[in-house]
Parts: sequence; C-alpha cells; structure tokens
Amino acid sequence: MSLDANLKALFCNVEDTYGEQQTLTDAMLCRITNFNTRQGTLKERTNVQSHYGAQKSLYMGTYSTIGVEVDLFASGTAGTAPPWAALLQICGRSLVEVPTTSVTFEMAGRPYDAATIGYHMDGELHVMRGCRGTASLRANADDHLMLVMEIWGLDVDPSSTAIPSFDFSAWKEPLPINQQNCTFSLHGYSGVLNQLELTDGNNVTHRNNPGVREIDIRGRNPGGNIQIDLPGIGTKNFHQTIKQHATGALNLVLGATAGQIITVNCPKVQLINPTFPEADGIVQLGAGLKLLPNSAAGNDEWTIALT
Repeated sequence: MSLDANLKALFCNVEDTYGEQQTLTDAMLCRITNFNTRQGTLKERTNVQSHYGAQKSLYMGTYSTIGVEVDLFASGTAGTAPPWAALLQICGRSLVEVPTTSVTFEMAGRPYDAATIGYHMDGELHVMRGCRGTASLRANADDHLMLVMEIWGLDVDPSSTAIPSFDFSAWKEPLPINQQNCTFSLHGYSGVLNQLELTDGNNVTHRNNPGVREIDIRGRNPGGNIQIDLPGIGTKNFHQTIKQHATGALNLVLGATAGQIITVNCPKVQLINPTFPEADGIVQLGAGLKLLPNSAAGNDEWTIALT
C-alpha cells in the first residue's frame, strides 16, 4: 500500500549525550519543506572492464537532512520556553531562561546542543540522531513570524512504526505582522517594513572518519535581507548610511501582552547592495544585511527574546 502524504508527524528532543537516541516525546507543529536520506559522499568504482557501461557506486558515509518551518510565538507565560525551543537550540543557540521574566535565544559558542528527530510518514519512521542545523527568521508584512530551519542528522534505518499520540495544546496561534501588533526600527529610523529575513548562516558539516561520526557547526556568517518604504533624504539618508559603511541596530517587537511579546534585536547591522523596487506604488529600499558581532567576545549578532 502506498504511503499517504497527508499523514505525517515530527518529534524532536534534545539529547543528553551527543548521538545517543533520545526517547521521542515532543511533537512539533510544523511544515516539512524537504526530507532527504542517504546524503553524503558517493564513490563510483572505476575498475577496468572490457565493455562500455557504468559501474556501481558505494556510499562512504551518509546522513539525512530535513527542512522545517515553524510559526513563531511566545508561550503565553513570561519565563516559560515555547514548545518549539528545541528546534532553535540545535541551530547553534543557547536558551537563557529567567523565571517569570524572559526566555532568550542567544548565539552560542561550542559545544552546541543536538537532538534526536523522528519523522513519521504514514507508519514509516525515519530517525535522525545528533541533529544540528541552521535557522532563518522571516518577518513579512501581512504574514506572521516564522522560523525556517535546515537540519542535518545521522541517519538510522527506517522502521514500520505507527504515528503515536501527541498533544499540541501548548502550541499557540501566531500574531499577524501588522500596524497593530508590530513595531520596527532600522538604524534609528522607525519605517514601514515590508519584508525581512535574518539568517544564522551556520556552516553545518558531516564527518564520518575513523574515531568520529558527527554533525557539527563549524563557523557562521549571519546576514539577511530587508525591504522597507524608502524615506526621503531629509528624513533618513540611507544612501549615505550605505556609502559610509555605517552600522546600527535593527529591532522588531511583536505583541504587547506580557507572555506574548517577541523581540528580535540585531545590535550592529550593516546595509549592503541596495536596490529600489516598487510595491503598492511606493518606492522601496531593498538591501542585504550583515549581522556583525557587537562585542569583542562575540556570540551576540542577534537575539530572539520572549517576555
């Protein structure tokens, strides 16, 4: 019988010990954008032969990848982590909790958290161990805040396993990004935001050498893209900002009720590669973003705080 593409579930639990399969209990309310197994180095045998034709290729070491999208929301209680936290933790983030006050996802240094992920497809279970990845945040007007992740994991042979029961009661509906719910500023200018994407730019790697088999993060290059209504030069001269390689903060706040507020803060942002498209009959400023370290210690390019 064919597998039904409408019957799926994803579970993710942070591992106590790297690569050791964790019991899968935490279901993720998400969208799956891609799933690939048997990724890795494939070596073709090139022996002499007395005829034309291909030769068998052998896998030298494999891993799996999965693309996940999650609607971003606060838990509803200040200081309580949301149910999607594990997915962001394994993308090179540390989780800083202040009871009854805040939960902040900060850029982390090594070693990074990892997780076991279980992807159910109508009775077929694919498990990925030692998972790590890279994440992006999308904040577009007339939409809602979204996390987009590409995750790598050590593959496990699939099994015939029924989708277990799960509970989505902790998953909240996201707030729309509009004038009532959201404030935004860039380099001190509170403008009209149309599109924003911020990315961690993690360099995710797979190693399967004698003595080590792991998914790791080896470096990052945070950046992004933005599109806002272009203000007049007398209001904010972004042309000079870009020409002079100036840096400044980017800040976005979504929500106003305690326990539901999401603050995205990038303290040191450079704008590059400007473009001037049009939207709704209004000239836009489009630009690439470089999210730079804000201190000598680093690991502070951008944060997501829930309060």
